[in-house]
Order: sequence, then structure tokens, then C-alpha cells
Amino acid sequence: MAESNAENVAPRVLGMLMKEQQGIAKTPIDGVRMIVNEEQVTDIQCEIMGPEGTPYENGVFRMKLVLGADFPASPPKVRACAPAAATSTARRRSRLLPICCCC
Repeated sequence: MAESNAENVAPRVLGMLMKEQQGIAKTPIDGVRMIVNEEQVTDIQCEIMGPEGTPYENGVFRMKLVLGADFPASPPKVRACAPAAATSTARRRSRLLPICCCC
């Protein structure tokens, strides 16, 4: 189950988020797929395709946006939903690896 941060967001902002999500669904951004949770409007995830001509080409990178209480005055935080193998807690660093390759 997705964690909720709806209690952190003002009701007027929830309406704004729903309008923005509908707009993006009608006019998608090239190379970005928004994953909509109809039941939890603040559960915002997206998949970004790796750009052509780069080592990330054909990779799919999943991100989760975390909205703070002061959103939209402050931007959301972004969390990469990387495979477990991509994270190294021992070195306190992480690498962003695609969740799949669409070759």
C-alpha cells in the first residue's frame, strides 16, 4: 500500500493536483509516464525513459514525488525507486539503475 501524505496537503492543493494530473494525462510529456493512483491523489509516481544516445538509453527510471506540508510553495522531494542492488548503504552512496531495459 502506498504511503499517504494527503494530510500534509491543503484541500485546495488536492484539487489543483487533480487538475494538473488530468492535464498531464491529456497532454503527456515526451519520455515521461505518469502513474496515477485514483484513490490517493498525492501518491504521485512517474517513469522516465533514458534519453537516446546516452548510456541510459532504453532504461526506465521510476520516481516517487513526496509532497511537503508547504507544497506548492516548496517543490516536492523526489525519491528514486531503484532496485535493491542499486543501493550501497555501506558506502552511503547509491547509483541510479533502470528498473528494466526496454531493448
